[in-house]
Amino acid sequence: MRSLALLLQYIFTETKMKKATLLLGLIFQMFSGISLYAPDLPKSLKKVRPAETFSLRETPRRIITPDSNAGGNAVFVLLFDNPAADIVTQAKIYDLNGSEVADFTDITGTGSNPTRLVWDGRDRSGSIVRSGVYIYQVQAGNSLTNGTIVVAR
Repeated sequence: MRSLALLLQYIFTETKMKKATLLLGLIFQMFSGISLYAPDLPKSLKKVRPAETFSLRETPRRIITPDSNAGGNAVFVLLFDNPAADIVTQAKIYDLNGSEVADFTDITGTGSNPTRLVWDGRDRSGSIVRSGVYIYQVQAGNSLTNGTIVVAR
């Protein structure tokens, strides 16, 4: 704490405003973990490149509460980019024992549109699964994507 007090004293007695601003920014970064100074990115990184293969577009909400009024948490939704119009050959849900629980119930999308996969938290017989952790696995073309889902009831 003493070094922080000395640093603050230096900042407020500094006559050059640019240095004081820089030091305040560094102190902010030190305590918050957020940098106010972003380096210039190369021009090649500034452009958003479209997906070239079947790939997950965004990280989904991983906790669902099936058959509830919990807003957007009643179903699990995956959005994929699918520029090569790869056919989804597998879209399954497994429990932690590796047993198949269900298939994704809604598979939509073709061509450059994202493929949308939906699971409503039900097993193949239509019953809501027990609370716990489940694994999803989606295969299209040569791409295989895995992840986890938490079902809370």
